[in-house]
Amino acid sequence: MSSLNNDHQGQSPNYSSLEELRGKILMVAKDHNGRRFSQGKIEERKTQEIEMVFVELEDHFSELMVHRSGNFVIQSLIEVCNEEQINIILFSVISDKERLMAICVDMHGTRCIQKLLEHLTNRDQISLVVSVLRPFAITLSKNVNGHHVIQHCMKFFTYDDNKINN
Repeated sequence: MSSLNNDHQGQSPNYSSLEELRGKILMVAKDHNGRRFSQGKIEERKTQEIEMVFVELEDHFSELMVHRSGNFVIQSLIEVCNEEQINIILFSVISDKERLMAICVDMHGTRCIQKLLEHLTNRDQISLVVSVLRPFAITLSKNVNGHHVIQHCMKFFTYDDNKINN
């Protein structure tokens, strides 16, 4: 698909719909111009298109969170996800604690985790995140990117949620 591999620097690909990109959303999310198109479509908040993007990216959330273009698509997606979708992203990200730490300390990944923390919708999600991050709180707080995750926990969660000794 020539519009995905545009040789004319600075020229935007001519995407007309997400439907024409079905099966290629991951590749598009990793492309600078493609991610802008994807973000714009996500921001239109059309449920069917959000679901299509979500399903195509579901197995790649962690990978895209640390990608220079993909992280923007994930942040936009988090902003429009329903509670069930937030749960899926959350479980995907916290299932591998080493990978979660790598995302938290990455310059792009930290922004995605912060966005996710802002959009947690219930106490169970918050308790889960805090319990997973708690053992790494000191390490994260000493990291140039990771400390933003800890600051977000303190900003968006209650004092009781954030207590180290629960």
